[in-house]
Amino acid sequence: MLLRIISISLMLVVMSGCSTTSNMKSVIDPTLNQNGGITIIADTCIMRDEIGTDVADDYFVIAESKELSQAILNASSNYLAGSGVQVREAIIPFVCGAAHDKGNSNKLVADEANGDLKDIKQPFGINTQIKPDKEYTDALSILSTYTAQYLSGATASDYLVALDKIKTSAGIIANRTNSDKILLFNVSGTSISSGKAFGQSIGKFFVGLGTAVATAGLGTGYYAYYIPGGDIDAVYIGAAVIDLESGFISWSNSLSVFEDPFDADDISDDEVIDRLLFDMVHKSPAALSIAAESVEIVKNSIESNVFIADLAKPEKYDARCRGGSGIRNAQSIQRPIQEAFNRILKSAGRYDLENGTKLTGTLDKIALSTSPSDAWWDMELTLENEYGKSMTVQSHYDFESSFRGSAACMQSGEAFRSAIQSLIKDAINDPAFTNLLTRDAPELEQASMQTKE
Repeated sequence: MLLRIISISLMLVVMSGCSTTSNMKSVIDPTLNQNGGITIIADTCIMRDEIGTDVADDYFVIAESKELSQAILNASSNYLAGSGVQVREAIIPFVCGAAHDKGNSNKLVADEANGDLKDIKQPFGINTQIKPDKEYTDALSILSTYTAQYLSGATASDYLVALDKIKTSAGIIANRTNSDKILLFNVSGTSISSGKAFGQSIGKFFVGLGTAVATAGLGTGYYAYYIPGGDIDAVYIGAAVIDLESGFISWSNSLSVFEDPFDADDISDDEVIDRLLFDMVHKSPAALSIAAESVEIVKNSIESNVFIADLAKPEKYDARCRGGSGIRNAQSIQRPIQEAFNRILKSAGRYDLENGTKLTGTLDKIALSTSPSDAWWDMELTLENEYGKSMTVQSHYDFESSFRGSAACMQSGEAFRSAIQSLIKDAINDPAFTNLLTRDAPELEQASMQTKE
């Protein structure tokens, strides 16, 4: 069966199905095998869309969700092992663990398709081995909720979970799994009943952040990927590596597959997993080299601890390859920059979610040229601290392109990672960055006065 895949990941990943025959240079990320490898966790949430448009009849299914989780865990474990990455453990803690609304209102759910309906709260189908450990179950649900919103491109102000809870939850999971990092799959999908037509209104698949979603009692959906009353079989697969020691997402990617999520083998085939995880496993030597330089700069010139709490996407997304699709979905184009920045801070020993200076910002501009004679990435980034200080840095990165469109897009995807590292290096080399990490005298006096009051 031909997979209908719309990738919202790096173009490099989109094209990585041909990676075994490409000339792209890459190395396996050495951090993945540290401390005994990586633990994989899958949280899947499949909705059964019944005949008609009355969404009150739609419901979530447990058995089919777990089946897809298991298929993804099996396929990803094999992929990682084949790439030389050690997998410590693969876990399915529950289904629908990521809360869909602030109050975690009751949802309709059945043990399996066409089964008896229950009206209960998430998560569903909790693994009997972890169910007695509520602290662990809650921590997994919190991280899954945060990851789902992060992958959707939501801003920090929309998160259902506070950053301090994310750090605490990461610590609990690290203790229970004896891991320092996890690869978390956050999967959602809609299976259309046999009485419904297939293939209409693909655009309805993505529901805007903050939009009311009238699907199986979801309430206000901040990041839902279901189709209210729609006619499409579809699955959204998000993946993120979470640094449990520091509590931040160090890598993420996502893609959509327009197939019935009940067909677990089709959803989790080699092509899908390769497109999803290729960029996690394989790193560009050029990007790694620039990142190593940045780590040394931070170590030698920055004494304060800091973390990038959130980046907003640009108002205008101008990074399409040869007039075709974008290098990454507009909703999350800023995420690789946020992740790379925090990885550098962590490697330099300056990342601190609890006591470090909290920086937020916006990717103001991103533009791409793939001309054979003039190929480049242009980026502009604004960073701001909690006290109102800000800085803006512009970065230009040239790379070699090709007359052939497919080769040019492959090269632009590879250069994207190096361009990100170049942007970060330009930012931390700017004296304004160090200035963001300090407060001037008037601010200190004002803070002192407020304390006395």
